[in-house]
Amino acid sequence: NVSAKKKIGLDELLEMILLVAEVQDLKANPDRPAEGVIVEAELSRGKGAVATALVQSGTLREGDPLVVGSTGGRVRALFDDCGNRVKAAGPSMPVEVLGLDSVPQAGELFKVVDDIQEMKGLVEEHQDSIGIRGPHHVTLESFHEMLESGEVKELNVIVKADVQGTAEAIADSVVKLSDENVQVRVLRAASGNISENDVNLAASSEAIIIGFNSQADPNARVVAESSGVDIRSYNIIYQITEDLTKAIQGLLEPIREEVKLGVAEIRQVFKVGKGTMIAGCMVQEGKIQRGCIVRIERDGEQIYDGRIDTLKRFKDDVREVAQGFECGMSFEKFTGIEEGDKVHAFIIKETKREDL
Repeated sequence: NVSAKKKIGLDELLEMILLVAEVQDLKANPDRPAEGVIVEAELSRGKGAVATALVQSGTLREGDPLVVGSTGGRVRALFDDCGNRVKAAGPSMPVEVLGLDSVPQAGELFKVVDDIQEMKGLVEEHQDSIGIRGPHHVTLESFHEMLESGEVKELNVIVKADVQGTAEAIADSVVKLSDENVQVRVLRAASGNISENDVNLAASSEAIIIGFNSQADPNARVVAESSGVDIRSYNIIYQITEDLTKAIQGLLEPIREEVKLGVAEIRQVFKVGKGTMIAGCMVQEGKIQRGCIVRIERDGEQIYDGRIDTLKRFKDDVREVAQGFECGMSFEKFTGIEEGDKVHAFIIKETKREDL
């Protein structure tokens, strides 16, 4: 009799396993691409798709392209049974694996392949053989069509806002949009800017990200573009529920997408005339255009959302200023600028649904 719960017969079981392995000369070769089995898997709010893998042969290393049935990915991190990060896992070692595109099934076999292209080919081959598609990369524009076709039954949302209370209020409003046809789920509601972890969670759970007075970090934007994650920015709460309702009903208007132009830092403030404040700036990223939308941040908090009124190089009005150059700018109906403030510049790009 063997029972892990009652701790009966465990020593005898281990002795028999070791005896059989010795008698039959059972060995595993660590010097080959890893193969093994997925013991369990889950979707973690902070980590995305997480799988506990038992390496049966070979050595699993960080960066390895991995195929697990109908999903795959590149190993981003490995953690041992004590929660410590490790660089590699050899035969008989259980590890927690991060980096898969979606959550695999417990009991599925995994193997390491030569490169990402081979991994994608094997995953698509497996998906075709069982008649499924890969990740949907849900957007608000495509959601209604996917709902009508039966591809999805729920809308997953990640909410990031400037303060925690606002994020929770938005999450409560969003969940109430659920009906008998579609379930709206909030996977995360938190304060702060949109991070790379938020994007990874959205990619692995086919979610969209809603930012309220919250912007995406540069790395997060790069990952979102490569993985097809839909990030929406708002500064009026009712527009969030309005857009989600229209997405569910298939009535969403053309996409109005923010395209980041650049970032400048205010190095000096000048007072000109009666109450006019000019910000002496250095463009640190991209470029700044006259008349573009800007958000000014101070110590990580947004203090202004509006447009550039004037943009100058020395005494001349200019249309734009590129990275590495100094400029002077003023802002519509705003004079409360200080040295060290960050100026984030955007333009609005509108795309029709038929152009998607």
